[in-house]
Amino acid sequence: MNQIVQKIFITFIIIITLILGNTQFITSPTEPTINYQSPIIIHEIMADNKTSLVDEDGDNSDWIELYNRSPQAINLDGWALTDDPQQPDKWLFPDVILQSGGYVLVFASGKDRHSNPLHTNFKLNRHGEFLALYNSSSRKFMGSVSLTIPTQYPNVSYGYMSDGNYAYFQVPTPRQANDEISIWYDFVSPVHFSVSHGFYKTSFYLELTTDTPAATIYYTFDGSEPSETHGMTYTKPILIDKTTYIRTVAMRPHFHPSAIQTQTYIFLNDVLHQPAHPPGWPDTWGIYSRDIFFKATETTYLQGYPVPADYEMDTDIVDDPHYYTMLREGLMALPSISIITDPKNYDIHAQPMERGRTWERPISIEWLDPHSPQTGFQVNAGMRIQGGVGRLEYMPKHSFRIFFRGAYSTPKLHYPLFPDSPVQDFETFILRGGVNRSFAGNKDSKPKHTTYTRDQWVRDSQIAMSGVGSHGIFVHLYLNGLYWGLYNLVERPDADFAVSYFGGDKTEWHAHNHDGAISGDSERIFTLGYTMLELEHGGFAIPENYDYVQSELDIVAFIDYIILNWYAGNQDWPAGNWYALQRNPTGKLHFFVWDAEHTWTKGASLYLELFEPSNLIGRLFMALMYNPDFKITFADRIYHLLYHDGVLSEANTLSRWNRLQATLDTAIVAESARWGDSRYDEPITREHWLKAQKRVTEQMIDNGDKLIHLLREAGHYPLIDPPQFNQHGGRITSNFALTMTTNKGDIYYTTDGSDPCLVITGNIQPQAMQYIQPLILTQTTHVKARTFADGVWSALHESTFLLESPFTKIAIIEMMYNPKGGDKYEFIKLKNIGNAPIDMSYAHFEGIDYVFSAGSVLDYGQCWVLVKNAKFFNERYEADFFAIYQGKLSNKGEKITLKDISGNVLSSVRYDDDNGWALSSDGKGDSLVVIQEHGNLNESSNWQASEFMHGSPQTCP
Repeated sequence: MNQIVQKIFITFIIIITLILGNTQFITSPTEPTINYQSPIIIHEIMADNKTSLVDEDGDNSDWIELYNRSPQAINLDGWALTDDPQQPDKWLFPDVILQSGGYVLVFASGKDRHSNPLHTNFKLNRHGEFLALYNSSSRKFMGSVSLTIPTQYPNVSYGYMSDGNYAYFQVPTPRQANDEISIWYDFVSPVHFSVSHGFYKTSFYLELTTDTPAATIYYTFDGSEPSETHGMTYTKPILIDKTTYIRTVAMRPHFHPSAIQTQTYIFLNDVLHQPAHPPGWPDTWGIYSRDIFFKATETTYLQGYPVPADYEMDTDIVDDPHYYTMLREGLMALPSISIITDPKNYDIHAQPMERGRTWERPISIEWLDPHSPQTGFQVNAGMRIQGGVGRLEYMPKHSFRIFFRGAYSTPKLHYPLFPDSPVQDFETFILRGGVNRSFAGNKDSKPKHTTYTRDQWVRDSQIAMSGVGSHGIFVHLYLNGLYWGLYNLVERPDADFAVSYFGGDKTEWHAHNHDGAISGDSERIFTLGYTMLELEHGGFAIPENYDYVQSELDIVAFIDYIILNWYAGNQDWPAGNWYALQRNPTGKLHFFVWDAEHTWTKGASLYLELFEPSNLIGRLFMALMYNPDFKITFADRIYHLLYHDGVLSEANTLSRWNRLQATLDTAIVAESARWGDSRYDEPITREHWLKAQKRVTEQMIDNGDKLIHLLREAGHYPLIDPPQFNQHGGRITSNFALTMTTNKGDIYYTTDGSDPCLVITGNIQPQAMQYIQPLILTQTTHVKARTFADGVWSALHESTFLLESPFTKIAIIEMMYNPKGGDKYEFIKLKNIGNAPIDMSYAHFEGIDYVFSAGSVLDYGQCWVLVKNAKFFNERYEADFFAIYQGKLSNKGEKITLKDISGNVLSSVRYDDDNGWALSSDGKGDSLVVIQEHGNLNESSNWQASEFMHGSPQTCP
């Protein structure tokens, strides 16, 4: 009997504990420290004001409301508000009478005003902070109140309730009694997913949880937003066995619901059988009635790959395992973006000509990287249709612009989208679909123009030339689980972009494009335009006028911008397709390339559209050519960019193009399958794409010389060439003999940094020397030289010659330690990073087993690749290797050391498969590549995953 009583008692205690615990959670929101003798209390605050109230300046300043609960009026003179417990008198009230039962509102704006309306000298922090009201006598807590404000949310206030507690209010009530009907005690914790979004081959059970007790989870599978009245209630794990996108929310009475979260699970087999019209999808999407596959013919099957010997040309590709393999690899070759929204929101796709905020739709956007599944993001955002011609209804594949706003979830996306950019915060980006230069383009745009890489090559080139430009990468896009094709994700050169790369505040920046002003004060750009119209016929030859332009325009960056568009033969510019940024009140104007798909059709072309009255760029350039300083600077930049190691030299031009081609080499198969037969009688395949790529590379051969010829015909470049050096700068030994040659005229040079030419007068600089005989260099020297003939100066040839003492140094610069497919694909790469050859005779490794033979000499700048298995290395790579080693590189990490014949360490690295080392190099297909060859090889921060799948043993950087 005693045991029964004991069990009942224990059960009773447990039940009471649970009830009391639950009740306490509901009724115990943040409790302030209040002196209950205080006649005045902090009654309501707004720390994330978006639309609730504006001050006299029209700003949505945050605010603090005080309430006098005493029966007497009180003069607030000398009372203080503060957000710093160490500074109780931070902001003092003026002579203000607060009546009994009355309210006073103070804007927490930082504007520090003591007349009506009142403004404190500090702002509230929406992430939470200390806030206190002190009385006039003691500056202590007597007769006052302090709060530890929790995290605040847009347009939600936080304030006092009649029971003495504080809570959130859905309906803010400045200068009024608080609306206790609309209270939220707290915010429900987010929903946790037991399995993260990504690509899957096998089914699994998905569990949904939240840290908030007594909260209910609701979910949907159709893209619509779940709620307590819409969707399904989560009760048990959910089977995921096909491509699924699930949206969830957790809710509890008198608690703010959790943010709606979304996760997309993609099963490639479903994508490979994707129908033209998924069941239940509205026709308003504008999807053309077609499957992702088309019947095989010789050209459609090939996709630029060899045909298997047993292949039958009349089979259906849907049943062909070889095509499956190519398409699967194509879909996994790039990161993917998944956009999920209520299907009704795709009305913007059915009405693409509509613009503006009213045609922006709420979405979830996710980043899915098949090679780095542990990374990525899911953010709620907004989406619109983007572009001009690309909006036309007959285009089945539109471009999109994504907006990040606090109203959706976060005012900026924080993620390293672009590996070569320091910027990781974005208010917006654009998903470019390729418009009429895509496989889904109009029939007038022939497949020979469809490369997808022209626009990105031009933007990459501007970054390489001027240091700043719009970055871009390629991704696959899924819309509500439907594969939608290949997209180019790019930055938009707007005010937020300007702040990210140039600094300042958004309000200081004016952004402009071919359609007009985007944001900010446009007065200065219009003033420049009017001035140019007045002076375009020679007025800029006057130094004072040119000085004005130099103060308004970044001259060198403008010249680079012109040269780049001419070099690539842009035919859809400059009356359209440009962006410009200018910082007020004194910053210089910067132009940025945009939508350069109409390049590389016939190589270099001087296209300016001068007949367009609105063509600021073309008319500005022609007006500036009247100034001799500008004209010679233009010629100097041409030579600097086009020759030797210039950004637009043939080698560098082709290198940037080939890198982009390599990025899309397999991904293009997926784009072909999705859109290749949507607009053309004969489907477009990877083979067409390869031919289009080749047509561009053919134009790049000798394109610099072609541009020079066109410029000379137009009078924009001197008829005489700069002098040639027997070595274009670089390392030299002492007493190096520099020789200079020219076909015509005399050579003048300087070594003190001055220009041999006095540009204003065209005379010879007094410090300049005429070249007569070889110049003997005994120290590091910067040489500037020009040819002078018949009163005309050539462009400038300048080089820096670095005198260095001979030194030897070797580095391990790349390791494929855990390759896809097994250890047989391992390799390790060495490089001589000194400036003299290294005798490697009898040098040996520790960690792997290899001894270099006698007479092995690694030249300076040269690389050697050592491999685990020659047969499998040759199967995977079109590259030579130096030797085969025994043993293997540890998949878990180890120390690899290279020692010379005497046992001295030549190079050593202790790598790891964790602890900051690139995770995608651990069995995901990437190699480890050093960032700074002369840096610390044992620091994980000095190593990164390879740019290309399977690494780059064939290159020697």
